[in-house]
Amino acid sequence: MASFFVLILAVCAGVKKFVDRKRLDVQTGSESIRRLPWREFELLICEFYRRQGYLVDHTGRDGPDGGVDLVLRRNGEKTLVQCKQWRVESVGVKLVRELLGVVTSEHARHGIFVTSGDYTEAAKDFARSNPLTLVAGGKLAEMIRSVQSQAELQVSERSPPVSSEADAAGATEKSLSAPPNCPCCGDPMVK
Repeated sequence: MASFFVLILAVCAGVKKFVDRKRLDVQTGSESIRRLPWREFELLICEFYRRQGYLVDHTGRDGPDGGVDLVLRRNGEKTLVQCKQWRVESVGVKLVRELLGVVTSEHARHGIFVTSGDYTEAAKDFARSNPLTLVAGGKLAEMIRSVQSQAELQVSERSPPVSSEADAAGATEKSLSAPPNCPCCGDPMVK
């Protein structure tokens, strides 16, 4: 009975991983990122940092998150990330200062503030003189594209090149019906 529950948990984890990867891979730019609901925006940022080699703890939940949505760990260092899915407003210096306070109190090495919008000049000035990085909508779209192209390179190394639009349509059809790849080794999974 216990092994059945372990199997169910493993399947659920695999499905979640597939959905998280797909969420990142379908983004086409700043506008598609801005259209995401706030919860999916946080999960998108999680997947981005996972692809960068970080261990990611998603702390942002439905309630108050204490000013931190993600805790990144790599090489024994901790970085805190705050995400704001703002379509219109600019993030002001007050929120950036709050992130610095949490970074200091949690003894983190660095803080990263990610928004789909932009920052006020005061927020940018404050971040420059502190261990903080601000990522705005346009830069975020570039960052997402950079890990998408890495994934595409890995796939293209295993796949023959597509020579025409007709071949491309056939390749797309084939990839939609193909089994998903193993999350560990990347090889196609077998039923």
